[in-house]
Amino acid sequence: MSLDPNSTIIMHHDTFGSPVKSQRVVKFWMILAAISVLGIVLNLGVLLRRKFTSHRTSYSTRSSLFLLATMAAADTLCLFSLLFLLCLRFFPWLNHPYVLTFVCKLDVFVMHTTSSFSIWCWLVLSAVRYVAVYRPYTHLKLNKEPRLAVLTVAIFCCVSEVWVLWDIEYDDTFKSCVGPETEISRNLQISEMFSSYFLPVIIITFLDLKVIMCRTLSFSHGPKKSVAVRQKISVYSEGCPSPESSVKKSSMANVAIARSRSNGELTTSSSSRSKRRQQMRVLRRCLCITVFDLSMNLPSYLLRLYLTLVEKPDIQWSTIEVMEEISQVMYFAQFALNALYLICIIYDAPKRKSTVLSSQLTAVGLTPRASRKSTRSGFDARLV
Repeated sequence: MSLDPNSTIIMHHDTFGSPVKSQRVVKFWMILAAISVLGIVLNLGVLLRRKFTSHRTSYSTRSSLFLLATMAAADTLCLFSLLFLLCLRFFPWLNHPYVLTFVCKLDVFVMHTTSSFSIWCWLVLSAVRYVAVYRPYTHLKLNKEPRLAVLTVAIFCCVSEVWVLWDIEYDDTFKSCVGPETEISRNLQISEMFSSYFLPVIIITFLDLKVIMCRTLSFSHGPKKSVAVRQKISVYSEGCPSPESSVKKSSMANVAIARSRSNGELTTSSSSRSKRRQQMRVLRRCLCITVFDLSMNLPSYLLRLYLTLVEKPDIQWSTIEVMEEISQVMYFAQFALNALYLICIIYDAPKRKSTVLSSQLTAVGLTPRASRKSTRSGFDARLV
């Protein structure tokens, strides 16, 4: 492939040496262009839907939706940069080497930065989920912290990707954006891959495993505890002797009251279990989406790491070319899937009750802040 904007690695072989390869390149570019257009449309739909949804939600919920919409904006910018790079050949007035070099530097910088930003935003979501489970009262006090975290992540990603502006050049022979094959460039690429993908993924995996283990244990032990309590209540209410005939009626009334309380607790416990099951389903669905999303990035980063560490004469370029096409399609397709996930799951509120949006935001760790009065009685049932 002559185009590798994500890895900034050039394939040192004659890509256009045969008509078959030329057709493959054209098809590959068409696939990437279709993914870019589809992803841009879906992400713009996410941003527009947030505009209408935010008017019907509280401030804390709007703050939560802001975090998710920021990811959609970053994905849109990344896909737009890819689409512009693909369409560069249709702008003949930009064929000056200096202009093309400037476009390459800026375009690759935007793609690297937004990609890293999107992954770190997944880490922010995982961190909020973790705080909601292990520090529930701290989670209820969250106000501007998620936004400050997003701002910090954005600054970090921009600073960590500045080297791209210095490293990337336009190669007129292969018609692509490339980086020099020096030791410094290799070390910079390895550091960038670790900070933009592998480090946040390791932390995300740890936090989400802690969350799912905690929720699974609380869900499995919760019903057993309630059954034991109900048995004690039942034995106590039915096993009280009343030897005096004068207090039989009052004893029967007390038993009836105790049984009614027991039935009320049974109903409450059943409702609580139902809510926990629903939250567990939503939580597992969100975690599966997170794993699926990050897994779609993995082939591209592994390929970059392989090409960075292995000497060029030892590389089988025919195999690498196919792997590169598959990895880049997966890499850029996940930005469109992110938008589809946000539209179908997070923002799917207009046709449903408002409680659905609240429970779904709860599962991703973005519960709206509850009132002080209801904090003690129901925070365990609401937090995931």
